[in-house]
Amino acid sequence: MPEEGASWEENPPALPDFVKRDLRWCQGNMQYFQLLGFPGLRPASRIQILLAILMYVGAPAWMGFLLFGLAQAYLPAGPEPYPANLGLGLFATMMSLSLAPKLLGVIDLLLQRRERQRYGGTVRLVGGAFIELVLMTLFAPVISLIETRFMFGLLFGKAVGWEAQQRQGYRVSWGQALRGLWFPTLFGSLFGLGLWIGAPGALPWAAPLLTAYLLAIPLCVLTASPRLGALCHRWGILAIPEEIAPDAPVHRLPGAIGPR
Repeated sequence: MPEEGASWEENPPALPDFVKRDLRWCQGNMQYFQLLGFPGLRPASRIQILLAILMYVGAPAWMGFLLFGLAQAYLPAGPEPYPANLGLGLFATMMSLSLAPKLLGVIDLLLQRRERQRYGGTVRLVGGAFIELVLMTLFAPVISLIETRFMFGLLFGKAVGWEAQQRQGYRVSWGQALRGLWFPTLFGSLFGLGLWIGAPGALPWAAPLLTAYLLAIPLCVLTASPRLGALCHRWGILAIPEEIAPDAPVHRLPGAIGPR
């Protein structure tokens, strides 16, 4: 059921912390390989374990598609034309599967007047959903590349610990963003250069992907800005009901956000 309540856990306040948490989850899900052959599990349980693994295996698979696609620009053309229609159909199918839960959730809220008001009204709800969609579209390739690099490191014994999570907002410096995101920026630059040399006609199609990689550092700094966060809070942008009208347990906490 698309219903939840009595939970006030916040997301990490900046991309570096989001990535740290995501890599911990990735490491945990990769350990599920040891459970696939566990005796006594029902088929549905094994499918759930496999889906949890595939949630992260999809990242290196996506990066593999990108690299094989780039290689096509430098390989001799085969007797059959490139199946562009099949590729577009596959892309449309995957995007539909990925976005359907989010879109259906927004539609469900829009159909209920009380729920729309809890999210600040129709304009704030739709606007916030659109902004989130754009940001996650730009962050997804970056996070997937970092996951892929991390998963290859797991094969050689690299691991992450479970340190205390940063929950308070803070300003990410340009140096910190550069240290954490130099690899996606370099990858995007080399990938774009490879397309420009071998298949310049593909650059418009790759523009969203290249934008995500090349803007990773400034987007990291911008989305962690306390000033931007305060502005969004003031105007109710990307707000959830607990921010607009905090429930009693949250409202009693020291420093809690008061009702608008």
